[in-house]
Amino acid sequence: MPYITAMIKGVLRWRPTVPIVTPHQLTENLETDGHFIPTDTCFLINSIALSNDFDDAPEFQPERWMDGPETRTMASFWGLGGGRRICAGSLGHPVSLKNNCRCITPTA
Repeated sequence: MPYITAMIKGVLRWRPTVPIVTPHQLTENLETDGHFIPTDTCFLINSIALSNDFDDAPEFQPERWMDGPETRTMASFWGLGGGRRICAGSLGHPVSLKNNCRCITPTA
């Protein structure tokens, strides 16, 4: 099952279903990479750009997600959004996708 989980994360990273994640608003000041961003700033997360911020980004490599527990969403994984506005189905639809993959995966 860990490889099926990695495949699902790989597909969602490789071809994001939503190009721009819903708007977010900062609840506290943020300083990142030398830039100051004040509280209440609204921003969008470009999931396509984040999904391509990998070595060999155009390549489908599910193995890149095999470094942790299969239930943990990786910090660099934005296929389901992020923060408090993560996809409402983020717990349910991976289970559904795994069950679908199990049905089409040949068994020994």
